[in-house]
Amino acid sequence: MNIEYIKTDTILETEKISLNYIRLHREDFRKKIIKDKSYWESLWYKSPSKIANSIEEQNKILGDNFVYERNLRYPNIENYYGETFAVPDGLTYKALLYNSGIGAIVNSIRTYMDGYSRKKIQILCSRGYFETFYYISGLPYVYVTELENYDVLIDYDVLIVEPVLYSEKMQSIDYFQIMDKFVSNDTVKKIKMIIIDCTLTTHLHLDIDRLYDFMRVNKEVILVITESLLKLHQLGLEISSAGLTQIIFSEAGKFTQSMKNFLDKCEKNRELYSINLSLNNLRGISHPFMYSNEVLSIYSSAIFNNNGWVAQRLNSEKFEVFHPILDDWNYLWSVSPMIIIKLKPDRKARYIEALKFIENRVSEMKIEFYNGASFGFFESRYEIINYSIERDEWFLKLAIGFNNKDLEKIIDIINNL
Repeated sequence: MNIEYIKTDTILETEKISLNYIRLHREDFRKKIIKDKSYWESLWYKSPSKIANSIEEQNKILGDNFVYERNLRYPNIENYYGETFAVPDGLTYKALLYNSGIGAIVNSIRTYMDGYSRKKIQILCSRGYFETFYYISGLPYVYVTELENYDVLIDYDVLIVEPVLYSEKMQSIDYFQIMDKFVSNDTVKKIKMIIIDCTLTTHLHLDIDRLYDFMRVNKEVILVITESLLKLHQLGLEISSAGLTQIIFSEAGKFTQSMKNFLDKCEKNRELYSINLSLNNLRGISHPFMYSNEVLSIYSSAIFNNNGWVAQRLNSEKFEVFHPILDDWNYLWSVSPMIIIKLKPDRKARYIEALKFIENRVSEMKIEFYNGASFGFFESRYEIINYSIERDEWFLKLAIGFNNKDLEKIIDIINNL
């Protein structure tokens, strides 16, 4: 595979992923990659002409050639991401890249419905990221039940779990226990699908070998591991919006051919629903540091450690703190790039008051702590979120970043809310 990357220091080597390197060069590095994203668009039109050398170049770089950008396929790039999971023999796997994590989840569900002529499907979903729950609840012929207390009461078709719930409690769950109950409730032998959204924890914290053991035994299950690539994989630089699914199933099951058809249909539906990557965003996520487990581990571990360290030092009668490290139980995946705080009294006015207090103190102390959304950045952020509009529920979210310079001062500000 021959890809013309940016030259010199803009391709990060693992040993350069250090606090000092990112502090000094991150903005310049990001600008160079953003500028470089248009390189493939300069090579080919969105509907390129069928010139022999153009088709040959597409195949060499992407592993496929395309007529329209909308039906763009890129198996060469996907293979690099797929190899980061080190799937063992006996299991079939394929990585698929989408324009977002939610697009990856929805396409998997739609394809499950299409491929097996299901007029309606029952989905059991852990109530974590609110957009996922509301989005799938709006799909036609889909009946969604919220997972509560590990109860799996009926024979569901699809299970969607987050190892750490992005909710007001920010708790880790024993998703293996839930999966065991999910497959044992199969009263009519059929293909079932399990979707694990590991955006908050990354696939490095999934206990992946245990997952592979589960899949060797449960041969009628399609496993779809999903994560957004926008944050931790990109060092918080937000270069390209993208989502990844790693689809895994047994090669020895009686439905193996149907599962292979599922893979093919996922790719076709990705084109049909226009949720594949554009040339611009595809180029952005093709840099080797983005599919390096070593780089991801270095960057994400620093963020997980910083958030856990801060969470353990927040203490006040005026609020409650939620982070997996504070749970009574501990799993390999009990990590998080953020901290949730529920203020007392728990009402909107109190959160607005807290927001103003933080802004004033940050300005006085001149520290790198910014009001902003999401997580996984070099610097730390905070925001208030209206988690449930219907119930008017709010929380304060702290997303501690890679930089650990001002953590003591951030703790002091929050403890004095």
